[in-house]
Amino acid sequence: MNKKWNVYKTFKNGKRAKLPTITFEAEAEKFFFEDILPTLDMKLHKIKWEIIDAEGSQERILNDVDEKKLLKINQAKILIKLAAEKLPQMRKKNIIGCLMMNKQTNWKWAWCAAESASSKFLTALSPEFNHRKDADEWINQKIEMNIP
Repeated sequence: MNKKWNVYKTFKNGKRAKLPTITFEAEAEKFFFEDILPTLDMKLHKIKWEIIDAEGSQERILNDVDEKKLLKINQAKILIKLAAEKLPQMRKKNIIGCLMMNKQTNWKWAWCAAESASSKFLTALSPEFNHRKDADEWINQKIEMNIP
């Protein structure tokens, strides 16, 4: 007995396409790889395909959140809020938030606003910390509170 199958393209970032590329009927999903794929253009052979029973759920399983990437995003949001409050004249310029230890921070760790192109120090956005771990704890508390 033939079943209906949906074939989805999987992108290089690991995410699956929202809509199926091909739908076919066969006894097993291997039909796609053995009979359909060989007839397609060679560039399509390099793509990673996901075959799902059309009768089942078609929801995409979300990949585990990259915790480091999420942390960086949240840090950036907090630092941008702080920089916008502290440097309203800089709103139209490209600035970044970053962790620095330099002369302007008295050779201690501080979250700062800097020019994006040159990383030139503009202002400190946090207190100064003797240890990076303390600076990380400070920004993590800001992220949890979601307020500067």
